[in-house]
Amino acid sequence: MKGKYQERRINREKQWPPCHSDKLVRLELVEREKGEGYSANTQRGGEDEGIKRTPLAYGDLFKVESGKRRVRKVLVEGDAGIGKTTLCIAVSEDWANGKLFQQFELVLLLPLRMKAVASAGSLPELLQLLHPSPRLCDSVARYLEDEEGESVLIIADGWDELGESQRQEGSFLYQFLFGPGFWRMSVVVTSRPSASAPLRELPDIDRFVEVRGFSKEHIVEYIQSEFTSDQGKADRLREQLEGNPLVESVCSVPLNCAIVCHLWRTLEEALPTTMTELYTKIILNLILRNIRKLDTYKSVLKLPKFDSLPADLQQSWWLLCEFAFQALEKDQLVFSQEELEAFFPEGLALDKRILCFGLLQSAESVGIGISFHFLHLTFQEYLAALYLTRQPTDKQLEVFQTHKYKSWFLPDRFIMVWRF
Repeated sequence: MKGKYQERRINREKQWPPCHSDKLVRLELVEREKGEGYSANTQRGGEDEGIKRTPLAYGDLFKVESGKRRVRKVLVEGDAGIGKTTLCIAVSEDWANGKLFQQFELVLLLPLRMKAVASAGSLPELLQLLHPSPRLCDSVARYLEDEEGESVLIIADGWDELGESQRQEGSFLYQFLFGPGFWRMSVVVTSRPSASAPLRELPDIDRFVEVRGFSKEHIVEYIQSEFTSDQGKADRLREQLEGNPLVESVCSVPLNCAIVCHLWRTLEEALPTTMTELYTKIILNLILRNIRKLDTYKSVLKLPKFDSLPADLQQSWWLLCEFAFQALEKDQLVFSQEELEAFFPEGLALDKRILCFGLLQSAESVGIGISFHFLHLTFQEYLAALYLTRQPTDKQLEVFQTHKYKSWFLPDRFIMVWRF
């Protein structure tokens, strides 16, 4: 596993969104007193004076004062794009390179959005996603069971990306992470707060941590590092943000800040004014950049709206939006090649008319084969919202009535859809 984590190298220019500085994401972990609720306004730079918070370096996730109870299970909450997955990758890479967390003999990073991970029904089945040898996986599983998970760290990234049934107490993943069988095992679970409320009530959660976004000072620092070769461009962006509090607040989420910088660099220094406009512009920008890689569409110089897509791409684009919507309805975030081929009409699936938009990424994993997912969950939510805007009013109302109570009172995929 150390070898797997050491092989991972981030290409800042080729990742999405492109990053031109060494400051990929700045994480600020804030430990919250156990038993106190999550307050969403803290993710936008606000403060809730009723909740005691203590700054926490990510290397101290398991550090405790002398005489206090050992920290084994940590719940990490944060908004979409704020850096939860980056934190997970940092922990696994620093362990592999001998920098931090050397008290653990083994660190397993489990992306819960992966269908095969989420649907695993036993420990050997889960381990076979990481190594092809069934005999070795059975042996490791027996060892972990005998040791009750001692000296093992499980990083479960994306609790909110599991289906509702998989978040229930009776599921294998729930029992593996929180059940009594592996009570010596250390666990980090990340989640959007909309899905993690039940976990806050568990007595075995020893530490509650919020990943907070950029302050105004951090935003300025990030912008300066992005435009080191043109400080005038950086200064103009900072001036625009000062006059646009809504977009400035959006920039407190590192992913959104990176998107704004990318748009400022590529779209003639024009700032969006709402979250929906922000994602509309970046998705149009992404589509344009990707379709122009094909000879057929090199003549496409501008893409002001989705209806401006070339005529032969219109069908596949709106089908992709429908696919995003239907997948959200089924709590599905990762798709097999067969599932894509079954949805799209013959001649469209997985050829250039689907993948040319650059919004789907593919990955090949041991025991899983090739799977696909959107660049970010927020993209899938945006496309689902876009699909709904084109439906008749009665269809929109039907979807709203189905999801409104779940969205307001229970974990649900459609919270961001309604915002868009």
